Amino acid sequence: MTPEGWSEKLLGDFASLSAAPAKQSGGSRYVIVDMGSVAKDGSLLTHKKTDAEDDLLEVGDLVMPKDDIGGGQIIGKAIHIDAPNQYVLGDHVYRLRLSQGHPPYVRYAINSHQVNSSLRSKVVGSAQLGLGRRSVLEQPIPFPPLGEQQAIAEALSDADALVESLDALIAKKRDMKQAAMQQLLTGRTRLPGFTEEWQIRQVGDLCSPRSSRIDPRVSGGGDFCIELEHLESGTARLLGSGLTTATSSLKTKFVADDVLFGKLRSYLRKSWLANRSGVCSTEVWVLAAVPDRASPRFLAQVVQTDGFIDAASMSYGTHMPRSDWSIVAKYELEVPSLPEQEAVGTVLLDMDSEIDALVAQREKAELVKQGMMQELLSGRVRLV
Repeated sequence: MTPEGWSEKLLGDFASLSAAPAKQSGGSRYVIVDMGSVAKDGSLLTHKKTDAEDDLLEVGDLVMPKDDIGGGQIIGKAIHIDAPNQYVLGDHVYRLRLSQGHPPYVRYAINSHQVNSSLRSKVVGSAQLGLGRRSVLEQPIPFPPLGEQQAIAEALSDADALVESLDALIAKKRDMKQAAMQQLLTGRTRLPGFTEEWQIRQVGDLCSPRSSRIDPRVSGGGDFCIELEHLESGTARLLGSGLTTATSSLKTKFVADDVLFGKLRSYLRKSWLANRSGVCSTEVWVLAAVPDRASPRFLAQVVQTDGFIDAASMSYGTHMPRSDWSIVAKYELEVPSLPEQEAVGTVLLDMDSEIDALVAQREKAELVKQGMMQELLSGRVRLV
């Protein structure tokens, strides 16, 4: 039902649509707004630059990707141009120039789940999929009075600002963590109370892969299970988990304090310090620290270092490259005493925990924003 005072308008009722031929980058005067300039959430990314002044974008213009390039995940998402004389229209995108309505509101309406799903359902083509002009111009969106459009856009902009501030803080904390790793894992910076010299060790002296397997087709399944997709690239975070079933493939057992490391495409930097027992894909190494020689907390940081990743990247297989333990086991690094390993590992894991808390806060803020969009753009919640 249309809320009182609202209407439903087609984009073509109040917006003109245009596209531009492909441009070559060159120069530094203007940013080319093309497919590479649009993030999955509909925010603007900087990209190629040019000195050409053709198709200069104006404040209030909306730009929408129209072609299925790179998976098409951003087709139909709109970004809002809010600065004069900075951007030109690139290839594979439409420009919407509004004759009425509040541009930031129209952008949020286009990017809502309902409208964007509708646009994406209209993508057609054979050699290359794309969103036709008619599909865009005939797309309906909810259209409240101008004052309410402005109020809705302001509320959602505040929600966006919170998410963006958390993104910036998370990026800063991750940079700080990387800097701390470079200092603490090399001994360039020592924690108070530790002066003992470090020793050169091979990775194989510190840990070894577990070989204990379980076949869910025999056991019947039901085990806590980690697959490669549950390990986030580059963060040592666990994104999720599953349970084995009676049809699951062979799995490797792990226990708390084992370090899981994805040996398939090791350059993806997938790892996790287990905090419980379970099973995992055989494409994941389960590294057990050697007692009295290595701290699991320290080892969990070592597998994230560039040196370890380089050693693990000396793999076998072309299409499905897998790390070779015989090579990784011989990788040498300087290692402190066990108490210093534990102290260093604890400091870095505490930094990871702080980042995890911020990520959880960011995810909650994003859910709140999505909920606000559903309520405000449907008129179920009114601001004026």
